[in-house]
Amino acid sequence: MKQPDKNEVILAVKNRILSMLNTVTESLDSERNAIQQETKSSAGDKYETQREMLQADIRRSEAQLEETKNHLEIIEHLYDFHGTIMLGTVVHLEQGSQKLIVFVGPAVGDIEVQRIKLKTISAASPFGHLLMGKHKGETISFNQKSFKIVDCY
Repeated sequence: MKQPDKNEVILAVKNRILSMLNTVTESLDSERNAIQQETKSSAGDKYETQREMLQADIRRSEAQLEETKNHLEIIEHLYDFHGTIMLGTVVHLEQGSQKLIVFVGPAVGDIEVQRIKLKTISAASPFGHLLMGKHKGETISFNQKSFKIVDCY
């Protein structure tokens, strides 16, 4: 199985996080602008309901912004690999004839590096939790399926 370059994987994850950060920031700015415009609108029950809905959107976006900033913090402080799977590790797995490459770090969806698809998983996810601390050659079981760790770096 071809190995994607780890630095390129980290860069792809970082770029995805920065894109997410930009999207959330734009959304938050838009929501804050909308609430400012709503303040200039007419008063009444409809006004209060609309304002509360906008406030809820702002709170959701602020939580997303905080989570995305935490992802960026994680990706910028990854550790060097020392043989044990931890944050920042690229893991090659086999489940029967299926091959899977995952990056343990911020879960930001699937990424592609050098035309190779990788899944990003959080160390806190059930699957990520099983991988943490394992080594090349070990096997983990998840949902009644066995996954062999073929390589990790």
